[in-house]
Amino acid sequence: MTVPAPSIPVLRGDREVPRDGLVGKTVAILGYGNQGRAHAANLSDSFGGDLSIVIGGRPGSDGLARAAADGFAALPNEEAAARADLAIVALPDEIHGLACPKVLQGMRPGATVGFIHGFSVRFGAVKPREDLGVVLVAPKGPGTTLRARFRMGQGIPALIAIERESSRGDARSLALAWANGIGSARAGVLETTFAAEAETDLFGEQAVLCGGLQGLIVAAFETLVEAGYPAELAYIE
Repeated sequence: MTVPAPSIPVLRGDREVPRDGLVGKTVAILGYGNQGRAHAANLSDSFGGDLSIVIGGRPGSDGLARAAADGFAALPNEEAAARADLAIVALPDEIHGLACPKVLQGMRPGATVGFIHGFSVRFGAVKPREDLGVVLVAPKGPGTTLRARFRMGQGIPALIAIERESSRGDARSLALAWANGIGSARAGVLETTFAAEAETDLFGEQAVLCGGLQGLIVAAFETLVEAGYPAELAYIE
């Protein structure tokens, strides 16, 4: 018999997901792709002049050029992270193991590094310094949707996790403010762990989106054809 896991609370609004933690701070967003660009825009709109945002990337990259065109300070990853109270890693998971050690080594004592997906921390590709806070804010949708919902006055749910508190003691407050600033407090923020986020996300992608869903489509096509419907109609449907 499977024992159901205990339910977790859904946090909403400024009271349960306070935004004070980022006021007067500097956030570096390392990577300016689908997620990074949306997080930067939403945080900028939420905090205005109360938050300094810098974008990190590879010198000469298209991402840095887009960030500069959007009005953000654009710097190499190492320089951006060195300025940050919170450095958000919005780089592809597959390069975290190569890019993050050098970038995170130059961060200020007691700063916090944030991840959008728990994969690289869960499986040991990235091991931040002991004094650094390690947090996760994972919106459950693509950056384009995160931005579009925000502009509509809405949000998409996000998972939050505190893997390690910083030596400054402000990692949790930074993570909550980050979740609020991207609009997820409007929809709901659920607290979890890096391991649970990474493992359930992988299951959803590999067992459902890239396996189960295709299997259902094939089975549906075959069922309709066997029932006598034209293959072309079954395929379109």
